[in-house]
Amino acid sequence: MGVNKISMWYLLLAIPFIPLLVLWFSIDVRQFLHKRRGVRSPIEGQKFLRGPGQYLREQLWHWLTKFMGCVLGVVCMASISSANIINAIQSEPLQLARIALAAGLPLVTSVVFVFLSIRYFGVAQRYRRGLEGEIAVSQELNQFIARGCFVFHDIPEKSIGNIDHVIVADTGVFAIETKAISKMTSGSRSAAVECDGVRIRFPSGRESSQPIIQAQRGAAWLRRALSDALASDIPVRAIVCLPGWFVENEGSQRGEVRVRNPKRIVNVIANERNRLTTRQMKQIERWLDARCRTEEF
Repeated sequence: MGVNKISMWYLLLAIPFIPLLVLWFSIDVRQFLHKRRGVRSPIEGQKFLRGPGQYLREQLWHWLTKFMGCVLGVVCMASISSANIINAIQSEPLQLARIALAAGLPLVTSVVFVFLSIRYFGVAQRYRRGLEGEIAVSQELNQFIARGCFVFHDIPEKSIGNIDHVIVADTGVFAIETKAISKMTSGSRSAAVECDGVRIRFPSGRESSQPIIQAQRGAAWLRRALSDALASDIPVRAIVCLPGWFVENEGSQRGEVRVRNPKRIVNVIANERNRLTTRQMKQIERWLDARCRTEEF
């Protein structure tokens, strides 16, 4: 088999990737020309508030990018393996060992990419579910703005990760942790949970205290931070939100953390005994605004 025939197979293999290279080059050239002409966004340099699930959105994009990279790796390695097999089959004399060697390494690499793709997709799905939950809760919480409350989302803090939502009302400050937990599609109690203030019990029999601990940690940090910033003690109530779940024993929950469906948070806020002055609310709002205004486009 001649060198020209072998080269033809690899040329055919490369043809599908030529448009991708042209596209990538064109985008780079376009961005370079925009910068050279001094063209920029009208909001460049401004900072904006973080949206609901901002961290989850960033992680979702990160893992989807890795997933797409692995999918591209599968296609490339499978194509190389196919070209190698064809070249080995058409060689004279036909040698099985040569075929196995030519196809083996690309195929093994392709299998590795397949397993990585499955793993990355699973991680992305978990972040997507969490993002959906935070968006659903944020739409319920944003209604409190019309009642004179301040609502912030995705408050960043490296020591605890982040606080999903914060409401500043005249009855106090509320740190809200959202958990979008999957549930069964059927059954009379498939969407009902119980909470004793320490752990959450799901219909499957599984119990979890992690959401409550996480909410307590976020509320404790926020209380310390606000108290230091305002030079006065600012109590913070921790709430765990379970979108899509019905919490059966709301009235008998012990402890400092309340577990609620997001549509039922209004009762917690209305019944809180703490009172904030208008001045305190404005001070807390300014502090949270500065903390959450990190996004640039």
